[in-house]
Amino acid sequence: MAKADKLTNGIKFHSFRIPAVITTTTGRILAFAEGRRHNNRDYGDVNLGNPTPMNHGDYSQNGGDRLPSGKKTKKINTSWEGRRHLFLTQSTDDSKTWSDPVDITKQLTPSGWSWDAVGPGIGITLSLGEIVVPAQGRNISYQTLKGAGSEGTIAQTPNGKLYRNDRAGAADNYRKVARGSLNAFSSFVLDKGLPDPACEAATLLYNKKDANGPARVIFMNSVHKDSRRHMRVRISYDADAKKFNYRRKLSDAPISGVGFEGGYSSLTKTADRKIGALVKTDFYQTGGSEGDHRAIV
Repeated sequence: MAKADKLTNGIKFHSFRIPAVITTTTGRILAFAEGRRHNNRDYGDVNLGNPTPMNHGDYSQNGGDRLPSGKKTKKINTSWEGRRHLFLTQSTDDSKTWSDPVDITKQLTPSGWSWDAVGPGIGITLSLGEIVVPAQGRNISYQTLKGAGSEGTIAQTPNGKLYRNDRAGAADNYRKVARGSLNAFSSFVLDKGLPDPACEAATLLYNKKDANGPARVIFMNSVHKDSRRHMRVRISYDADAKKFNYRRKLSDAPISGVGFEGGYSSLTKTADRKIGALVKTDFYQTGGSEGDHRAIV
């Protein structure tokens, strides 16, 4: 992706960022990412893409863009119509079709916020069926978490508790973690065993202890205080994911032709008990400007 990636519908995307990957109950792996049409920035014309695109390029958020219908889009503004919204949609057929998105901003975004970040870590289903999604400063659906990072991940550890592992500040150098339940969480503390360059990461409950082996929690991030290019996959055998003592490089060797691998990521357990991963890559053509193309591998 040395230049804009043109999809089959004719829409060009400058960059793809913020990966998420899940495995459905039928074993199908679904991959999602943000498609950023004009540059690699967090704002502007940002679309959600997966193997079955939700909007098929039929609308845009970048003011003045011409739609396939011939209409022009409106300029982004700070009104209710122009602010960031949270939408809920669901698929019951492994992503072949999706329900119409429902705006749930008023129910879930705290009053007075115009910028809200959900995830980027994937939501989870607890052993009793509850759905929990990590979000900026809180868990969705209803928990407020004092001290939580701006970007969070969540997993249910083998002992049944919830484990938040969040992006910390640029000067903190380590991950922020907390443990708790749907009712209450401990205070967030820096985990000195998990160095981090202030970036999103990925956490996954691989399995509880069973006939196939001990309990395992998987964690992936860049194990460097400054660079996002040192991706490692770690395993914890602790019931509460206290320590991740075992690790390996994500790739045995750099992948040719995809730029510099590392940064935002997502993990899933496949139907054949392997681990699938999506990771951002940066082509870094201009040294870090909004013109650098970014993709997902």
